[in-house]
Amino acid sequence: RVSVESAIQAGLFYALATWAVARYQEAGLTVLHSNTLFSVSMLMGLPSSFLLPWLAQRFDNRYGLLVGCGVLSSISLAMITFMPTVLPELWAVAIGFGLGGSFALSLVLPLYEAGSPLAVSRWTAMMLCTGYSLGCLTPILSGLARDLAGNYGLPFMVLTSLAVLMTLLAWLMRQGPRRA
Repeated sequence: RVSVESAIQAGLFYALATWAVARYQEAGLTVLHSNTLFSVSMLMGLPSSFLLPWLAQRFDNRYGLLVGCGVLSSISLAMITFMPTVLPELWAVAIGFGLGGSFALSLVLPLYEAGSPLAVSRWTAMMLCTGYSLGCLTPILSGLARDLAGNYGLPFMVLTSLAVLMTLLAWLMRQGPRRA
């Protein structure tokens, strides 16, 4: 689950970094507005990357926060997919905060899921290798889907579905660690 969560999170980030500006332009926003929305979403990832791990440690609720980040990312992606011109600034802030927070929280999952220092090392290696190896395919497949469909509707629907799947995985992991 940890590797799949990491792969989806990385894939969503990479796909948005690659295609979000083009999606907004396709929806009718100007180049400047589209780039500004992308910059805002990237900027929002910074505070969430620091704040959410601190909150997770302080309140011992990392899985709840991971679910919250997934919900926020899913809603934001749904809006970018189906209504990209309705409050795009809000969804840019929300997707940046959600994906930035889920990235930071997913990096420490092996610490809580594995049962020993050696297992943490192995889980981390597995998570990072699998996560980034699979995640890097997402922008390529999104571009291919865009070429086949003729617009960004289909690829962004798939990305929204992946965000929902990421949320469901976080929900399943909240039941507690599976020691290995």
